[in-house]
Amino acid sequence: MIDCQHGQWMVGNCMITIRQNTAWSLRVASRILLLCVLHGSYAIPAEARPAQIASTTHVQVRDLNFTHLTTNDGLSQSNVTAILQDRRGFMWFATRDGLNRYDGNAFVVYKHNPNDPSSLSANYLQDLMEDDQGYLWIATLTGGADKFDPRTERFIRYRHDPSNSSTISGDSVYSIARDSRGYLWFGTGDTGLDRFDPATGSFTHYQKGSDGQFVGKITHVMVDRRGEIWFVGQRGLFHLNPATGQITRPHGTISGIAGDYVYQDNVGNLWMLVYSPIVGLVKYDRRTERFTKFPLGSGAVGVANSNLLAAGQNGLWVPSSEGLHYFDLRTERFTYRVLHDETNAHSLNDNAVVSVYQDRGGLLWVGTENGGLNLLSFQQQQFGLYRHRPADPNSLSPGKVTAIHEEPSDILWIGFFPRGLDRLDRRTGLLTHYIPGSENDRALGKGSDLNSIYKDARGYVWLGGWNSSLDRFDERSGQVK
Repeated sequence: MIDCQHGQWMVGNCMITIRQNTAWSLRVASRILLLCVLHGSYAIPAEARPAQIASTTHVQVRDLNFTHLTTNDGLSQSNVTAILQDRRGFMWFATRDGLNRYDGNAFVVYKHNPNDPSSLSANYLQDLMEDDQGYLWIATLTGGADKFDPRTERFIRYRHDPSNSSTISGDSVYSIARDSRGYLWFGTGDTGLDRFDPATGSFTHYQKGSDGQFVGKITHVMVDRRGEIWFVGQRGLFHLNPATGQITRPHGTISGIAGDYVYQDNVGNLWMLVYSPIVGLVKYDRRTERFTKFPLGSGAVGVANSNLLAAGQNGLWVPSSEGLHYFDLRTERFTYRVLHDETNAHSLNDNAVVSVYQDRGGLLWVGTENGGLNLLSFQQQQFGLYRHRPADPNSLSPGKVTAIHEEPSDILWIGFFPRGLDRLDRRTGLLTHYIPGSENDRALGKGSDLNSIYKDARGYVWLGGWNSSLDRFDERSGQVK
């Protein structure tokens, strides 16, 4: 289900356009269920309020139908910490128990083998990155960094050697980034920032800022459009000038800020996914040097390894412990969130969202802490869907739809078996329920169903059905004759 928190959502905000129709995409798409984008608003079900004749609500609700890939399908572990599509079209998933490759049909799992030095160095993985030569780089929690050759399926390990200062500074690696000059940047858990030169195979270490203090745990490294390095972590946001090697903190830095990820938008602002002092987003406007907080809510907590993903030009997907949020960059507001729904097998299967990724075929991949992968296609034919949900008080009237009457002004009258009537304003999303009740002039007449609806020139709505009288409903007065 989707919990709309502020206003309405335009589908164009997060429409993902397929630019490449590969055979792989078609194979995966064959596994994806139809995306249903609901364009309606619902009121309290009739059975929950027997004394009321009509009720009105104005809550917009939409469903996104996910398909799932879990350990039952061959995924090595349920906590998906990072997602990547390589140049050949394969999907790669980092988990807390191994590396997974998916071809649209089956998984291949790579794990640490203590008897094989060319195997994965450790099974608890943090990040994935593909370089310009097609090598896959893997950040591990305890085994340093690995380079994977997809042709030989062998791993080269980069581990810390205390006797060699040109090796990686520590074996706890959280993030990997590549700049335009081909250098790789590694954010570590307890030894700072490392730069790797593939030509020499040596590492350069950056551990202290201009204030002389250690930079702390680094959870994400980013290269901006100017080629400058930004990283975020336990002590907040830092900037590294590659030419001088100087590390500084932006002016006006929020005290106590700690973050998991940093993203640069189209106009150059930096957005941090933070877990302290708030849980949510923090915007850094580089022009004004101002920080702005956008909290998710009092119940949300930080989720390790979580990332931000651009949703078209105007939005961000924001993972959280309470579902997947959508943030509108134009209004700078969280507009809705995708949640697990126990009554819907095709909803998000776990509310603790860790990783989000869009592949070249337009599929949205959502990795969770306990549910594995959730796949969503925005590009398949989109049908509006209105339905009743037994556990959801904001849903269409229960029963079978037996009559529909449309007015020129986009008003829909909907009849049901068992007998009931709904009025839906498709322009505003306003929906009203009318139900049979006691014998008075403000209740529908009794009957088994409502299968015929007609509105005459004077504005009366005429209602017919099996085992019922003919009802004339005056919408202006609310009276039924």
